[in-house]
Amino acid sequence: MEVAPNKIYEKQRDTLTPDQRRKAVVAAINVSARTVDIYFVNNPQTVIKSVPCSFAVTMSAVVVGQRCKVDIFDEKNVKDFVVAYTY
Repeated sequence: MEVAPNKIYEKQRDTLTPDQRRKAVVAAINVSARTVDIYFVNNPQTVIKSVPCSFAVTMSAVVVGQRCKVDIFDEKNVKDFVVAYTY
């Protein structure tokens, strides 16, 4: 049984920014700061520097060229990116 959304829910849904996830590749690592430089798979020309890593990521196991998943909370602010995991 599907419940029809009410008007308040519809207004809130339209104002929320959807979260985004993108595939990226590790270009450089800074273990002490827990950050990595990355570039997105669909745009290898642009390197984004000092993206923080989740505490779920074991920094000693991260290598250059490894793929990762980046959660983006605000596309306009690089400080709102976080590397969720590597693979």
